[in-house]
Amino acid sequence: MEITRTIEINKNIDEAWKVLGRDFAHPHKWASSVHHSEGGGRPIQSLSCDERSCNTVMGHIKEKLTHFSESDYSLAIDITEGLPKPIEKGGSSWELEKISDERTLLVMKVEFKFKAWATFLKIMMKKKLGRMAGNLTEDFAHYVERGAPHPRKIKNDRNYNSAEHPNLKTFYLLAFIVGTAIPLYFIAGFIRENGGVDLSLFISDLFASKASSTFSSDLLICSLVFWVFMVFDKKTKDIPHFLLFILLNLTIGLSSALPLYLFFKEKNKKIQKQE
Repeated sequence: MEITRTIEINKNIDEAWKVLGRDFAHPHKWASSVHHSEGGGRPIQSLSCDERSCNTVMGHIKEKLTHFSESDYSLAIDITEGLPKPIEKGGSSWELEKISDERTLLVMKVEFKFKAWATFLKIMMKKKLGRMAGNLTEDFAHYVERGAPHPRKIKNDRNYNSAEHPNLKTFYLLAFIVGTAIPLYFIAGFIRENGGVDLSLFISDLFASKASSTFSSDLLICSLVFWVFMVFDKKTKDIPHFLLFILLNLTIGLSSALPLYLFFKEKNKKIQKQE
């Protein structure tokens, strides 16, 4: 899937290239979807790095230059880490073209290759990705022309910086402890009453009446939604593999698995802000 966006910038091409090419490591200065970025990797031509790490609205990603040309005012990037699970490969190319001494055309192309099993998601994701690409070109043009971030960028950063709730991580941890202890208490009682683990009896008890069937079916559906969410959720560092939470869900319950997963996500969010 390829998305192309163009925009005219009321600045000369060298001023635009300073932001796009020479300051490659710091898109967080102008991109509303990037909260923080820093360079890495090896020097390339006039740059001190050929890679960058970005904390974005969709999670943490790493990008690497595959093409960089000062003379052509162009560069291309591959996303090497942090792609959503349905996407196999992703990248973008950026090129500046001189219109006049004080006008420049930016051409941005974004390309994503979906995994075979996720082909059906193309239609659903194309609109969202297209909107993000359009916002990026607008953010870039605004910053180059005015030397200041787009109002959308300022708003997004303000919301991001105020999004951390110091007590939320503690709440999730306490919910995990309580949500683990209470089910274990009843599980232990069931084992004592029946002289061991009898899965067939346990399952039949779950659906022994209309009332219990209502709660059991609700729990099963919520658990399935939770599993799918984890699989498709943005992969971030410092969060254990989703199979751990599925195991907790199956052996203890959703009341144990979900709070622990949210605890790690909140903890990871704080780590990303500090980097």
